[in-house]
Amino acid sequence: MPAHTLDLNLLRVFESIYRMRNLSEVARHVHLTQPAVSHALRRLRDSLGDPLFVRSVNGLQPTPRSEQLIEPVRQALRLIEDSVSSSGVFEPAKCTREFQLLLSDVGELVFLPRLLRHLRQHTPAASAVVVQASRVQYEAMLRERVADIAIGHLPNMPATLKQRSLFRDDYVVLRTRPARKRRRALTLEEYVRSVHIEVDPPGSLQRPVQMVMESLGLQHRVVLRVPHFFAVPSILLQTDLLVTVPRSVARNIRNADDLEICDVPFAMPPLDIRMYWHLRQDADPAHRWLRNAMVALFSSSSTAGS
Repeated sequence: MPAHTLDLNLLRVFESIYRMRNLSEVARHVHLTQPAVSHALRRLRDSLGDPLFVRSVNGLQPTPRSEQLIEPVRQALRLIEDSVSSSGVFEPAKCTREFQLLLSDVGELVFLPRLLRHLRQHTPAASAVVVQASRVQYEAMLRERVADIAIGHLPNMPATLKQRSLFRDDYVVLRTRPARKRRRALTLEEYVRSVHIEVDPPGSLQRPVQMVMESLGLQHRVVLRVPHFFAVPSILLQTDLLVTVPRSVARNIRNADDLEICDVPFAMPPLDIRMYWHLRQDADPAHRWLRNAMVALFSSSSTAGS
């Protein structure tokens, strides 16, 4: 197909299929019916003379031709988006953008409920996608605009990224609430004697509890390491394990009356929760609006627990 006859909507469908690997999800994302998406894929296949995607047990997998095309297509779509977004005044009520957020699962717990309520109130036609990746990939994903912002305690992010502090957090210990016992402080002796869960996100370069314990000449026994937090409350309720997590996470667990929040019985460095983005996005009106929304919603110590 000659370039001047190529339908821009086909490129958007192609990029969405490459990213989502599922035609039903793509249809919802681009606001088309699934038959319309299937028809668009057929047009692309006929025009380019390649299957582009083949079915597998893990969804649609790109062919080598798709791998060759994806970056030029993304660059073209970004160029068009940048030209359109920079040419007018941003109107939240008319925004149809899909915001890409780099968040861990604990970040989802802390940030998404309030952020989505804000988006629904002010940008009802917009949407959000949470992207999870190893933290070592964050800079490249922000630079290439695969993601719009990254949020969290990310002390090793490169200086090439722009950033804004949102709030400071601290650590607490979660455990099952003792039955028929008055609440009592957790002692250092009890902490060391207990067995622990450790949440170790993919790509994390530090284990802060372990570092502090080693500085004190102590060791604590970790019997389970998990990359995500969501299963941890259920495990705590059925065991005698402890877990050390940010206070903002502990306070946002719902329907967990049988869990007890205890102060950590030794000094831990605070957590500086920041928002990061790339300079290439800095002047984008929709992106600026999103950043301002994050600051308005979360930029104080009190928001960590609200």
